[in-house]
Amino acid sequence: MSDDLVGAPPPRVLHKLPIAEPQEILVLTYTSDLPFIEDVCVERARARGARVTIVYDADHVEPGFASGRGPLADYVPVPVVCRSGGAFHPKLVVIASATDALISIGSGNATSQGWHHSAEVWTHLRIDGPTVPTLVDDLAAWLRRLPDQLWITTLGRERLHCVADLLTTRPTQPEPDEPLLLTNDRQPLADQLPLPMNPVDRLRVASPFFDPPADALSRLLHKLRPEQLDVLLTRDAQLDPGQLRRVLDRVGTVRITKPTTSRYHHGKVLEWWSGLTGTLVTGSANCTRAALLRSMADEKGNCELALLQHITESMLDAVDAEDADLDELPLRTPEAGSEPPVPGRRVLAVHALTDPERVEVTILVTAGPVPDHLVIDLAGQSRTAAHVETHEQIHTYRIEGDPGDPARTITVRGADGSPIGVGLVIDVRSALSRTRHPSPLEDRSLPDLLGDERQMQALLDALRKLAEVRPPRPDEDDSATAKRRRRARMEEDIRRAVGSALLDLALGRDRKPTPPGNGGGELKGDDAPESSDSEQLAAERKGPPLSTAAAIQALDERRRRHAREQFQRLVEQSAQWPLAAQLAAYRIVLIAVGGGLWPHPQDWTWIVQDGLVNLWCAEEEQTLAAEHAALTAVGLIALRHGTLSHKPDPDRANSIDLLLADLRKHKDWVLDATHEAIEKYAEGMTGYTLGPRFITPHIRADLVWILQRNEIDDALDRLDDVVDAVERIADGTVIVRTQKDPRRTVINVLDRLCDFPDTHIVARAAIDVHGWWDGRRRLVLASPTRAGWQAALWRNLLTGIAGYAGSRPLPTPTETALVTNPMEAWTKFGKC
Repeated sequence: MSDDLVGAPPPRVLHKLPIAEPQEILVLTYTSDLPFIEDVCVERARARGARVTIVYDADHVEPGFASGRGPLADYVPVPVVCRSGGAFHPKLVVIASATDALISIGSGNATSQGWHHSAEVWTHLRIDGPTVPTLVDDLAAWLRRLPDQLWITTLGRERLHCVADLLTTRPTQPEPDEPLLLTNDRQPLADQLPLPMNPVDRLRVASPFFDPPADALSRLLHKLRPEQLDVLLTRDAQLDPGQLRRVLDRVGTVRITKPTTSRYHHGKVLEWWSGLTGTLVTGSANCTRAALLRSMADEKGNCELALLQHITESMLDAVDAEDADLDELPLRTPEAGSEPPVPGRRVLAVHALTDPERVEVTILVTAGPVPDHLVIDLAGQSRTAAHVETHEQIHTYRIEGDPGDPARTITVRGADGSPIGVGLVIDVRSALSRTRHPSPLEDRSLPDLLGDERQMQALLDALRKLAEVRPPRPDEDDSATAKRRRRARMEEDIRRAVGSALLDLALGRDRKPTPPGNGGGELKGDDAPESSDSEQLAAERKGPPLSTAAAIQALDERRRRHAREQFQRLVEQSAQWPLAAQLAAYRIVLIAVGGGLWPHPQDWTWIVQDGLVNLWCAEEEQTLAAEHAALTAVGLIALRHGTLSHKPDPDRANSIDLLLADLRKHKDWVLDATHEAIEKYAEGMTGYTLGPRFITPHIRADLVWILQRNEIDDALDRLDDVVDAVERIADGTVIVRTQKDPRRTVINVLDRLCDFPDTHIVARAAIDVHGWWDGRRRLVLASPTRAGWQAALWRNLLTGIAGYAGSRPLPTPTETALVTNPMEAWTKFGKC
């Protein structure tokens, strides 16, 4: 086990994920905060290819569970109820593959309080050899027995058995001094504590809960008979002071201590010492009857999990504590009858299934009548779920056929409309799948990857795997629900192939990685933070995230050159990829451009253009139309920025004009891109290369300006090398201002605009000269004279007029006339 994980809370372990290719992650907890667990555990674990199962007490779910939003759950939450009527109270995290495992047994619930803020005790056991110690075999056996003591769904039972099977794929080999696993499914924990071989000098107890009569402590004193008792009491410890004092009076020497800080100490520790030999018990069990004196076969017996090991140093010495008076401590005295009533009906699972498509709801009925059917708020309407199966007191109901687009959480009511509970909808197919080729973006940000050639290659490999994912075939049903379901299937296929991070990057919904927690440890005595959980997580970062520009500036020239070559190959290889892969590839290219990987516009404009052409030519996917349009918009404005900073060569300029002409034909589609989608795709590109204006309002304004212009407007933009100013007025006349010969300037401009025949050009200098050119043979010029306007016509100029813009004189006109104004010249000669 790494030193930096000794006693660490689960978020740090789950963030580090020391198992190379985890297959299963199992969390057992009493109180659960499912949105919190998703943030710190599920997303990262799923991306690494692990199935995630969360088993928790059905009656202790944090309120945020019912307000969840977003896609259906892709992990397996398993609310359970102990058949004994006690609490499901173990705290366990297992991260396992067929050849490796990390087992964490501790005291903290899977909530922000238990995994971040409270002082807890965790023991982490790394099992990475060719064999496993006896403890692992014992844990697997307990996981297999456990469902028989619980009210649990069939899927939950299968998940526990699957993890147990994975833990025992290697042979068992006992190890010297390995911890002993203590479980109470067969026998109370107190009965399993070994009798001391020698007199006990000192018993030390830390627990935030004592049963009111202090029977558990009394039993420990009777069994161990210590000469001295030390009791560490946290603030808000729950006990009856009078009853506890009567028990303490039985011991010769008693010392009561409290932590010197206000942090809540939730860890549970038993230590007893005979000379220099110590025995330590840690885990989930408080010093209560339900935890220590009852088994799961006894009425009101909890489900508990603990470790017993021999020690030479006291764990409780790590706590900065001071002597305290029991009468002066801020304690909570349990009130008789204060326990809330046990509900007679509970929702155990809501499963969205396929083949055939249906929704199944499983409830537990321990009191009252069993409903004939359930009423479920599904896809915005009430649906009736018919009763299909009974197993003891667990009942399953089913909605056959298309369930529509179910919300992430649904409300379940009885046939009479009475509420039963809220269920988190599980996409079972997704939850049981594994990511095959997770991208390195699951663990690191894109800027972090840029300086690591091996990781960059892994990212490009993941992109190629993404390109192998083909969208599902379109349904005949063209309804909005069918489209959403198709989109969900496509996202799930991508997620199973390459993980969530690359999918989110492709779809413009980047998530901020959740850093590991640093609170907890082995009953550390730090102050409890008063800030919110999000503020706590932000404060735990070691500094601001590395920007793309900073990462690129840190590269030496060799690495920059190698990265440029990688991106060039990416653009070339992605030309025929499906749209989702195109979105991911092109976005990564734009991020690298915005960060300054190429130093000059002439170096990167072409790669932005080629990537945009790839994206524009990608096969349409209706469910990704919004993302397609938004990234196309961002790429187009990035390309314009490059062409304004660097004049492309004629061939490149012509290809850009053709692309722009195509985009203008579909301008409504591009302009439908939402402000939010553009903002997401443009995030992080402002400043270094694309300038400070590369933000959504300016991108949107430039987009409207570019797409609503005509091709002639683009051609006029390219006249800046021959005229001082240019303007196109409402009737289409182009007015240019020059300090050069206005007659030759008109001819030059007419030649440059030969693709727009018979455009009226006015060159304004000392005098005005008007001109028209049909782009092939006929030229009309009108110049002022003292008597009016001299109109001249040239026919059959087979070699064009470019040469006449310089020193070469025009030939004698075919025909001339004196007119009163320039437009009369056009009227007279324009049709000739």
